[in-house]
Amino acid sequence: MDEILTTSQLSNAKHMLFLMDACYSGLMTQQYKGIAKATEEGYLTKVANESARQIITAGGRDQQVIERDEWQHSAFTKNLLEGLESWGADYNKDGCITADELSTYLREHVTEDSDFQQTPQDGRFR
Repeated sequence: MDEILTTSQLSNAKHMLFLMDACYSGLMTQQYKGIAKATEEGYLTKVANESARQIITAGGRDQQVIERDEWQHSAFTKNLLEGLESWGADYNKDGCITADELSTYLREHVTEDSDFQQTPQDGRFR
């Protein structure tokens, strides 16, 4: 875990989004602090000026990921692909899917597809 964070800090990228599809991956998150919400006016401008290492995990710290043969993926990956390919995760229809929008989409759809056994988490990378 520390190795991933250390490696990410070596990058010159201003923004990084980590997507973790693994059992108990919620252990890797901490809550957002001081980040503008996607519903605020000027959200994209605000977040574009901040450095961020964000993470969306497949589930909570005590949850296993759900997979089904008919999906050929986990519930997380299935909904990640669907949300991006269909643009369903672009809630405000501005042509840009933010990490906040993607997280909301995944939380809603993965939770439902997993019969409430798995709820994606988001936050800043520890």
